[in-house]
Amino acid sequence: MILGRDVLAQVVSDTRVSLIIGITAALATTLLGTLPGGLAGFVGGWAMAG
Repeated sequence: MILGRDVLAQVVSDTRVSLIIGITAALATTLLGTLPGGLAGFVGGWAMAG
C-alpha cells in the first residue's frame, strides 16, 4: 500500500521535527532560567532584591 507508507513516513518525519523543536525549547528555557538564578545565588542575591 503506497498510501500507508507515505502516511507513516510523514508521521515519522513530523515527529522528529516536533521532538527537535521541543527539546531545543526546553534546553533554551532551562539555560535562560538557570544561568541568572545561579549567578544571583552566587553573587548574593542582588538580582532578586528590589
